[in-house]
Amino acid sequence: MNKVRINYLDVYRAIAILAVLMIHITSSVVTNLPMSSSLFPLYVAINSAAHYAVPAFLFLSALVLFYNYDGQIGIRWGNFYGKRILGIIVPYVIWSFLYYLLMNEISRRSIKESWPKFFEGLLFGSNYAHLYYIVVLLQLFLLFPLLLRLIRIPWIRSYLIPIGILAQLGFYFSNHYLFHMGKPNAFIGSYFLYLFLGAHSGIKLSSTMNWLRKPKGLLYGAILLLGINHVVQIFVQLYDPLDAKYSWFIYMKYVSVHGYATVCCYFLIHISAMLHAKKWGVTKLLKELGVASFGIYLIHPFILNFWRSKVMTNDPLMYHLLIWAGGLAALMIPWVATMIFRRFKWGGLFIGMDKVKVVKSNANKRIGDTVMKVLQSLVVLLILLMPINLGETLHVSSAEGLESLHSSYAMDNLLIRMGSQIMIHNGETYKSVQPVSATNGNAFIPLSAIALRYHFQLVYNAQKKEATVKSDRHELGFKAGSSFASRDGSLVKLNAAPYISKGYLMVPLRSWGEMTDSTIQVTGNQIMMKWSTTPISQKPKANFEVSPVEIYAGQTKVTYLDLTTSETGQPILNERWEGQMEVFPAEGTYVIKREVQDTDGVWSDPFYVKVKVQAPNQPPVADFAMDKPQYRIGESVTYTNTSTDDKNAIVRSTFTGNDPVFFEPGEKLVTLVVEDKQGLTSTVTKTITVTNNVLYTKDEYARLFTPTGDIYAIDAQSVLNYPSYKYRIDSDNAQMVRSNSPEMLIQEGIEYRAQLTGKVRFMFHNINKMGYPVTIHLLATNTGSSVVNYNKSASGIGGPTPSPELAGKLSTARYLTSLASSPAEEWSIIRPGETKEILPDISKASLKPGEALSSYIDAYSDKEILYNVVVIAAGKEPIASLPNLSVMPRDGVHVRGTFYYADRSINIEDQLGDTPQRIMFGDIGGVDTILDGIDETTGQLEYNRGNYGVLYRLHLSHVSPHTLISLNGRGGIYTGAFFVKGKLVMVANNQALRSNTQAAVLHRTGESEESVNIIFTIASGSNLPIAMTLTPLPPARQ
Repeated sequence: MNKVRINYLDVYRAIAILAVLMIHITSSVVTNLPMSSSLFPLYVAINSAAHYAVPAFLFLSALVLFYNYDGQIGIRWGNFYGKRILGIIVPYVIWSFLYYLLMNEISRRSIKESWPKFFEGLLFGSNYAHLYYIVVLLQLFLLFPLLLRLIRIPWIRSYLIPIGILAQLGFYFSNHYLFHMGKPNAFIGSYFLYLFLGAHSGIKLSSTMNWLRKPKGLLYGAILLLGINHVVQIFVQLYDPLDAKYSWFIYMKYVSVHGYATVCCYFLIHISAMLHAKKWGVTKLLKELGVASFGIYLIHPFILNFWRSKVMTNDPLMYHLLIWAGGLAALMIPWVATMIFRRFKWGGLFIGMDKVKVVKSNANKRIGDTVMKVLQSLVVLLILLMPINLGETLHVSSAEGLESLHSSYAMDNLLIRMGSQIMIHNGETYKSVQPVSATNGNAFIPLSAIALRYHFQLVYNAQKKEATVKSDRHELGFKAGSSFASRDGSLVKLNAAPYISKGYLMVPLRSWGEMTDSTIQVTGNQIMMKWSTTPISQKPKANFEVSPVEIYAGQTKVTYLDLTTSETGQPILNERWEGQMEVFPAEGTYVIKREVQDTDGVWSDPFYVKVKVQAPNQPPVADFAMDKPQYRIGESVTYTNTSTDDKNAIVRSTFTGNDPVFFEPGEKLVTLVVEDKQGLTSTVTKTITVTNNVLYTKDEYARLFTPTGDIYAIDAQSVLNYPSYKYRIDSDNAQMVRSNSPEMLIQEGIEYRAQLTGKVRFMFHNINKMGYPVTIHLLATNTGSSVVNYNKSASGIGGPTPSPELAGKLSTARYLTSLASSPAEEWSIIRPGETKEILPDISKASLKPGEALSSYIDAYSDKEILYNVVVIAAGKEPIASLPNLSVMPRDGVHVRGTFYYADRSINIEDQLGDTPQRIMFGDIGGVDTILDGIDETTGQLEYNRGNYGVLYRLHLSHVSPHTLISLNGRGGIYTGAFFVKGKLVMVANNQALRSNTQAAVLHRTGESEESVNIIFTIASGSNLPIAMTLTPLPPARQ
């Protein structure tokens, strides 16, 4: 028997889908807008307040199911699941495929290479970010018959709410400490609380509604209090992430979000019923929106994605207007599309409806009127907010790192305001790192900001909390907590002690003015500082240099480099030379004298340079020899350069035609050009005769004589014809952290964060796409209550370099070399609450814009450590900056996460090399499967695509004599390093394998069978799969 439909739940659905839209509309702004923007807190608050959306939908699903089916006998489960297949699963599969195609287009992946990801995405709801909810909903439908039987047990029926709370906590703690599920949000256990609450409300709907009507003050107070608490928790996480300091804060956040979402579920029932009873026009509109909510949920990300890629702009006049216009489009277009789909019988396959309902024209008119009103409101809001945002976006330049242009001011003027970061220096506006603040009646300003305006250079010692600033006039020293400073070596009493605020040293403004001979004028909250820039009059200096260093009589044209300096800044009016010549006529020593006069009439002291002139240079004599007059096809040719020079100063020898071997008969011309360091040259050409006799073919020669690590040509198709050896992998339970998402660094922050214990291998690979140099740091924090012992051992760094492939190649080579040398473990301790930098070497050289850095390090700790991979502007102190940094968003393409079983051993006992064979690595569907792990910053399952960071130990017990072991890249560019029989082999030396028609030599066995050990890891920036080929060598011939 069907129960009465609860009409006001359509209003509930409308409010919930609007919350979903709020989250998705503001997500890009929260990710991209600077935290310093005045509108950033508004967007964060809107986004956080809507976090109840998915729990509310799942609560509603459980309520409706148990309301309709509780007490029914003889339920036709075939009909039940048939409706869900057509109304839920089919639309889910269709839209999953469409979003899979969209992501392929964004990431430029082909369907051929990525189609397994589609089926993985179906299972986990990961073909697009919002689809996981439908996977959870399907799990509810699968479990529903069991849950329906359980609630018929009296004691369970009586205690559904406490059981839901215990089930929720049980899932959280079991996953946190035992299972480490990669994508918990796609599992129904993450929402047990809302399912049991929904079931309770569904079977006791009347009593629930009566309860919700009575304590209106309590309900409104709870929603307000818990909502504010939840938003505040989000702000704390952004601005001062306490979970980096206190592990208990993680539990507080968990209770906060679920407490808020729970109250929202009940509040939505209350407010929906109230609005439905009012019979207002907006209520009818909300009901129609609720009916279309599932279709809107499925479609709206497509609209947002298009809008952000094709319509959005960074122009500050339009940015915020377009954000909300895009949100309106993401609401209206899917709503209209859903209305259109509802007109067709097959429309439910796309929007999940099993009944056709045609929306009347007057509804369309109401929607249109509403759109216009919303747009008008957005325009008014933008006009009101524009002055706030423009002031920050257009007229403020950073006070860090940008020097002002040279000014003609004789007196510098600096205007600052209490409580403001704005600094106006000689009419130019700058922004301080922190505002001017007042403490105990004294004004303080960040030393880094004020020093830059006075053209002082700052050196800061973070351990001692001391700072020194230097200019051409003074050297000043400050120390946090000390009431004394130094000025040019003498102690100065300050009117207040400096202190540290958010990682920056704050100094008393009045004392700074006194120490820099500045005047200070205070008017209200404005402070005007003035100081003289007029230099002391001094003589100019007539310095110069003679170039080049080596001068030959009658040959070398001499240039004179003007190095004149003037402390007064006055231009040079006259100069006097003695002994100056462009070409010196004879060998010997010459003295050149110069004096200069500035526009004030002041002459410099004489400046002298001694020049030693050598005898005229003679050209070199080019010559070379070969070991025989004629050669066979495929026979190596030996060239010996026998050129001479009177100064023994040949700087360049250039051969042409000097092939190391020839594969066509005939007369071959070989030319040698030699050049000495004075630019004189000599040329010689000789002839080589190549006979018709064949010693080796081109392919045979390449296999026999290509140097180890170098490239030779190979038939790409023939490699596929080699039998692929089916090996077995033994994996050690090794932990590995891969920090590669985002690969392109576009903001400062925390690239990855993980709590780990034991031995861990870290692998970073990043490219700086910011407009200024940055440094990368690996920080370790002891969040426990006892001392942690830790060490670091093998490591390897590649870069900074403009080539990501080269960075990956060098880091791999250096790591394998370090690993093979068994470096001594460097032990240290971390005290409770203390943070230390694990690998300071990676931050020694800053990463300039466009440069790449790749690195490996092996670390160990005997207790749990919170690791943070931090990216900050060069010059910033990483440990002091850590509390102010937030976790960077993933880039959606590359990998970051914690992975296990990251050491793989492969032992092959069979005989290899008698016939061509290949061993494949990274082949889809092959033995070398991709590691899975977890992104600990989001909790989602992560796949280590490419298996970067995995250490392979390959042992070939029986390799036949005269066997060539080569590496052939099958997936694109490959360059890296291998440790073969204790020797490092670079692939490919100074090049890279750029196609599957190239192979690099790894090793050749000798006259007897060999056991070959190969250690390697896939180089960052390279591509898989790779084929290691073992082929018989051609016989040696004389």
